[in-house]
Amino acid sequence: MPDIRIGVDVGGTFTDLVAHDTVSGRRYHHKQSSTPKDPARAILDGTSALLSMAGCTAQDVSFFGHGTTVITNMILEGKGAHTALVTTKGFRDILDLGRQARPHVYDYRVRRPPALALRRDRYEVNERIAADGGIVTPVDPDEIVTLAKLLKAKGYAAVAIGFLHSYQYPQHETIVAKILTDHLDGVFITTSHEVAPEYREFERFTTTTMNARVGPRAAQYFQNLEDGLRDKGINVPLYTITSNAGLVDVQTAAGQDRALRSRGWRGRRQPYSQSARAWRADHLRCRRDKHRYRGLAQGCRRDRPDP
Repeated sequence: MPDIRIGVDVGGTFTDLVAHDTVSGRRYHHKQSSTPKDPARAILDGTSALLSMAGCTAQDVSFFGHGTTVITNMILEGKGAHTALVTTKGFRDILDLGRQARPHVYDYRVRRPPALALRRDRYEVNERIAADGGIVTPVDPDEIVTLAKLLKAKGYAAVAIGFLHSYQYPQHETIVAKILTDHLDGVFITTSHEVAPEYREFERFTTTTMNARVGPRAAQYFQNLEDGLRDKGINVPLYTITSNAGLVDVQTAAGQDRALRSRGWRGRRQPYSQSARAWRADHLRCRRDKHRYRGLAQGCRRDRPDP
């Protein structure tokens, strides 16, 4: 009895599929024109052609994994959901301010690309957690309910939440996400402590906002693909490649384990994250002193093995 493992690479022009029969050792290849409006359709059509070529049935498939540039293409083409950013009061302009390290610091002729969420789509919340975890200003639930009504009235399809110091102390993000989820049915909500639990607000807020922009379409894409495979009788888990070359099931990638609309793209949270964070502790301490960073960071790397 054949044992078929299928791998798919989805590109903007073509979708390439490979099947490997682990019993006979034979491999089968098929190239299918991609369907940008519904990328899952090309995968499903190509899978049918591949199984027919191999003379196998859906029940013979023991593994189905795929990689795709669909999300990357959405980012490069500037496509995505109408997104709002909810942030700590006083940090609304982080996406515009960025960081000092720019490709052309002194060239006033350079035109910067627009922020992932325009200023009119960024909202401040009167909350604050200190760097040591102390609650400076607690979340006011009534304020969040009022904000939810405003976001709903403006028709946002996705909301990114990014608060100061939430990479270490995420409780305020969790509270706000729950309230917004309860009041914004069908809206894709993502938090920075889940998407990018790292210090530096610009990087964390940018990553979270980008996640929110692509989240709704990505979730729908994975849902369509998984449903289509089930309809064909392929009942094995569906896996996808993440940006760090890891492999995760699509429920984790699309946040389906805690409802599609309530969480974001989390495939980047690799299984070794805990050990990696422990190893990077010295790096974080070194980076706090920007004048000594280069030499100290090199010392940290020499003293500790790679994770």
